[in-house]
Amino acid sequence: MSDKERMGEIAIKLLKYRLTRGTDGIRANEFLVRNIESISKEMGIPIKELKEFVAEIISEVVDEQTKKKE
Repeated sequence: MSDKERMGEIAIKLLKYRLTRGTDGIRANEFLVRNIESISKEMGIPIKELKEFVAEIISEVVDEQTKKKE
């Protein structure tokens, strides 16, 4: 797969899927928040960018889950 935009879309969908599946999702979410600084260093992504990304994804997941329950 060479289309970077499509790869990004798939990666976000996989992350959201992981974050919304039972207690695994809760643990993954807690892990991200608790370890964001070390993850940032390991991945070479500036902490500010990673925090913004995680906040946006979590916000979207919460919105999607809320809509499902309505």
